[in-house]
Amino acid sequence: MTPQTQQFPVSAHRPDGRRAWSMLVLLTLAAGVSAPGQTIGVSVFIDPMLAALPVSRTQLSAAYLVGTLAGALALPRVGSWTDRVGVRRALLLVLGLFALATAVASQVVGLVTVTLSFTAMRLLGQGSLGVVTGTAVAVWFVRRRGLAMGLMATGSALLLAGAPLLFGRLIPAFGWRVTWAVASLLVAGAFVAVALALPAQPGARDDHGPSRTIPAVGGSTSSSGDAVRSFTRRAAMRTRAFWGIAAVASAINLLVTAVTFHHISIMAERGLDTLAATAVFLPQMIGGLLSGVAVGWLADRIAGRWTLALSMTLAAAGLLVGTVVTPGPVAVVYGLLIGAAPGAIRAVEGALLPDWFGTAHVGAIRGALASISIGMTAVGPLLLSLLEPLTFTVGLRVLAGIAWGFVALAVTIVPPTEGPRRSVAAAVPDRRNGGARGSSA
Repeated sequence: MTPQTQQFPVSAHRPDGRRAWSMLVLLTLAAGVSAPGQTIGVSVFIDPMLAALPVSRTQLSAAYLVGTLAGALALPRVGSWTDRVGVRRALLLVLGLFALATAVASQVVGLVTVTLSFTAMRLLGQGSLGVVTGTAVAVWFVRRRGLAMGLMATGSALLLAGAPLLFGRLIPAFGWRVTWAVASLLVAGAFVAVALALPAQPGARDDHGPSRTIPAVGGSTSSSGDAVRSFTRRAAMRTRAFWGIAAVASAINLLVTAVTFHHISIMAERGLDTLAATAVFLPQMIGGLLSGVAVGWLADRIAGRWTLALSMTLAAAGLLVGTVVTPGPVAVVYGLLIGAAPGAIRAVEGALLPDWFGTAHVGAIRGALASISIGMTAVGPLLLSLLEPLTFTVGLRVLAGIAWGFVALAVTIVPPTEGPRRSVAAAVPDRRNGGARGSSA
């Protein structure tokens, strides 16, 4: 596939686009404090909660499934709402509610309250924060969109990987209930930072400013007033391209969630104690850091199907290594690969959605994709728990076989050949409170 070109004007507020890069720091912080709602953060609480609450591992996994699915169902509306009210307002409300939900998690007493808690934290933490921050990057960046998504994925992965290390130290010292409360304070801190520093109105594209030419998938060479793709959520969901991205992203998230949720037990089966198992999160963090930037950089330069296939290959290879993990270097390699896969796919999907479907409705489209992808993650922990009687090693072999099948699927995915079009100016409508008008960076 040969990239064609479109022209987008540089930011009117800051011709060099530096304001967008400063916004990226805040968005990365907001994405990073989603840890209490992410599997990597929740996993550290699983064994202490099992010891304290009248629930079994399968029941807790099922509660996670129900909570994740229930939260995922609301994400398409979250995306549309973000398009309508603007990123700043959406981000503040989501962070505020997430801080409250994390505090409430410290008071769960049984299966029903655990399920309700998982629902709120998965909807707000993993789901809504990802949709809102990803939408912001999609509309504020053009030429280096893949790199920006990669940097945000990298920075948030760094924060996420630090969460289990922090929680793992706090739980033995103060208990899991106090640790949930501490996590709530961290989310509240991000709320304050965003409220004080995120501008109400980002720099806007300006038809009177100088233009820059960037590669664009699909469409024809055009100047800043010409037509570009602008899919609605419904139109995007009728394309094979959307479902191809959704399939690969869902598969990676399902598989990585499965092994992360049961991480401590998997590592114990392979001979690693709790401290050594927790240490594996460090190379997992490094894998996410490296892949986010590297694959995001590639996403701006090569066909989308190859970056999708690369992301899926990282997950498949990590699962295979997981079947032979031993303390030492092999555990490090396992962590690197398992961390690299989600870091890569976040950068890839963040770049491909606006490139292939436009930015006018990118929040709604991201919400639909997140609903499918996160909904599928709910299946992972339960699937692996059902395979536990055969040993986790056998379960990882089964998951690895599934992953390699999706690698083959990924190389067949191509952008939509036709789609609705509108002007560049119309494709970037003015939104209140930091909405969809964006600067090219």
